[in-house]
Amino acid sequence: MKILVTGRDGMLGSALMKRLAEDDAQAHVVAGIDLPDGDLTDAATTSALVAGHAPDWVIHCAAWTDVDGAEARYAEALAANGTATANLAKACARMGTGLTYISTDYVFDGRGRGGDPLAGYDEDDPRAPVNAYGRTKAAGEEHVQALDTPWQIVRTSWLFGDGRVNFVKTIRRLLLERETLQVVDDQRGCPTYADDLAGVLALLVSGRHRGIFQRRAPPVRRCSAAAWNRPAAGRARPGRMPRGAMSPGSRPGRSCTRNIVPQPARPSPAGGKGPPAPMTMPAQTSLRDQAAALLARTTADLQAALGRLGPAQLEPLAALAADVLAGWEQGGKLLVCGNGGSAADSQHIAAELVGRFLDERPGYAALALTVNTSTLTAVGNDYGFDEIFARQVQALGGPHDVLLVLSTSGNSPNCVRAVEQARRQGLRSHGFLGRDGGKLRALVDSAVIAPSEHTPRIQEIHIFLGHLLCQLLEAARRPA
Repeated sequence: MKILVTGRDGMLGSALMKRLAEDDAQAHVVAGIDLPDGDLTDAATTSALVAGHAPDWVIHCAAWTDVDGAEARYAEALAANGTATANLAKACARMGTGLTYISTDYVFDGRGRGGDPLAGYDEDDPRAPVNAYGRTKAAGEEHVQALDTPWQIVRTSWLFGDGRVNFVKTIRRLLLERETLQVVDDQRGCPTYADDLAGVLALLVSGRHRGIFQRRAPPVRRCSAAAWNRPAAGRARPGRMPRGAMSPGSRPGRSCTRNIVPQPARPSPAGGKGPPAPMTMPAQTSLRDQAAALLARTTADLQAALGRLGPAQLEPLAALAADVLAGWEQGGKLLVCGNGGSAADSQHIAAELVGRFLDERPGYAALALTVNTSTLTAVGNDYGFDEIFARQVQALGGPHDVLLVLSTSGNSPNCVRAVEQARRQGLRSHGFLGRDGGKLRALVDSAVIAPSEHTPRIQEIHIFLGHLLCQLLEAARRPA
């Protein structure tokens, strides 16, 4: 996989670059960018960077991470965490590129799920940031969730690791500069080692997982800020004080997250690698809650995709309806075919026409080429699977027939062969396609391309288009 990492020189970015480069099993091609390469808050620059690298996936580690500084310089923080992320999301959408966004536990208010401060937070809990930094990161999440291309939001907390600046180095420096060190003692969180998070990110991206994930340390590593300081402080005892006394911005008191994303494989005692642990859902999360969260995400995805349907997609639908109507006037029929879910949709569309959609009327001539299992297996066995539809077009296709092919990729070989056969016989052919339309886009007389890269959304749009077609045909043949 070709991967582009933003924030290449930062603590997480550098750890991730190293981890991806060492992943021999995946053999990634990895490139990184940072501020010297271009300003991601500029849309044109961002678009040029993504287009120039042409990655399969972008991992967005670049961010404004100065929590206190975000209070005084909110516009700059919002540009870095919100505008830059929006620009990246748009660039990825144009390229069909996946995007991983690194977020934070600070998108929560720290009061806990259902007001229970000990409950922690699940991925689906509502965002309620209490400071400027959290609001900017929440804005970035919203831009990513609006994407129709594959995306991941990975929330982490209290990140530490190697780098020019990190928490341990900061505490040691302050101890050398001051006789006493005041540290808050009423804030709880889960420290996360940058190298560990880099391993999880590599696993998520390699598996092309999609959704919101929360990477935290095991519960034993949850601690207060004061306790977290003790190893760095050595023999000195940090003074304790409430959060807010040292900071211009509010901090969530308890922002511990509850779920753990898939774990990277760890070396076995023999030096080999064991299998990654499976993704787990917490016992506290009911199936009903999970279903509600999935419904919300899927509905938002589908609405965004349907919102991109416009005249460019609807004109081919009208052309298809016109050809079918003209064919019926001459005694022709509609032939429909596709594979898998598209086969089911082919049968669905044909059934709505032969039976009825909304109107009581005579049956319309339509035939799905996916239903005769004896024909499909005989042709597949004797001539190959690529010929199962073309052979039927050759045998059953008449001069006034119309062929409709459904393919989420636009590249299904048996659909390509069917259209080629239809062209040889003089049949009009149309397609319900997905992604960039594939090979079929140039072969059919017209194509409606579902504006999505996600196969389930493409299939949902295809049956939506099928229903529109049925409604158009019934309306056109309805007596005046």
